[in-house]
Amino acid sequence: MWLCGNVTQITRSLIVRILILAYVAGAFIASAYEYFNTSWQPIFCIAAALLVAGWWFRRYKMLVLVYFSISFILIGLGWGGYYQARYQMPDEFYTDFSGTGIVVSEPLPKPTYQQLIVAISADNPRILVKAETYPLYNYGDEIKFTGKIDRVESFETDDGKVFDYPQYLLMKFQAVGIVKYPKDVSLDSEDNGNVIVSNILRIKRTLENAIMRALPMPESALGRGLLTGGSASFTDAFRQAMQRTGTSHIVAISGYNVTIVILIFFLAVRRRLGYWVALGSGFAALATFVILTGASASIVRAGIMGSLFLLAKLAGRQNRVAYTVFLAAGVMVALNPLICKLQSGC
Repeated sequence: MWLCGNVTQITRSLIVRILILAYVAGAFIASAYEYFNTSWQPIFCIAAALLVAGWWFRRYKMLVLVYFSISFILIGLGWGGYYQARYQMPDEFYTDFSGTGIVVSEPLPKPTYQQLIVAISADNPRILVKAETYPLYNYGDEIKFTGKIDRVESFETDDGKVFDYPQYLLMKFQAVGIVKYPKDVSLDSEDNGNVIVSNILRIKRTLENAIMRALPMPESALGRGLLTGGSASFTDAFRQAMQRTGTSHIVAISGYNVTIVILIFFLAVRRRLGYWVALGSGFAALATFVILTGASASIVRAGIMGSLFLLAKLAGRQNRVAYTVFLAAGVMVALNPLICKLQSGC
């Protein structure tokens, strides 16, 4: 039978792509159906059995590929189900809260409030806190507040579509609750986050403040967007003007920006300080750039592809874009399986 043949024309890179695609498909299905939140354990067991069966029949290449492909679909289903199950909180979690929490993500200013992602304990997932616009808080601040933790609800957008806000917050921030305009908010302590991330974000704030002092609005907002990406400081009129002129993409950080970082910190450094220093500086620069620009899905994908480019250089291999795209997708879905449902790239 054809399943038992040795198909030599299937290359190793094609097999890797098939397995990654199978895993991503499984994670996508799991993100769409809550059924897998409670059945991930038997799914993992079946996947393990199929992997053992594939190894047992390893002489038959096509049969191994079929077994492994099915098992990777099941691994995606199981991991997606487990990922969502661990963030399902009991009803008693959604109650009045009075205590402290640590800001674990860079605060996002909004027109009428500032959005804080807060971890209230090591055991519980994060919550979104809509604090007053001032005073401004930073990553790593421990704040004290009082409020009611509510469930996150979906809502209807202006164009009549239903936005899955709970899934969005879970995917982007691992947040499972929301506190709207808490009372008695005060700063309890500072510098409770990761030291490296704190220093990078401190540099970012210094650069942005320098731009704001040197330029008026909206030029300063555009300068901040060009430097670190994003349009949070744009006014509605300025954002609409950019949309009408088709220039919104100039503040969208993407693979082009990562390419510039690699050219500066790898190719240029290699000429002066050597190969190994260039590799180290390239990885460090990519990680810094991803954190500096907010670690959105597009920049994380570009950063992973840039890292794979440097790894290919380290291994003496040729970098192939089609291959690295699949690997980057596999890494991103492994880190966060919910990204498949809400990101256009999947």
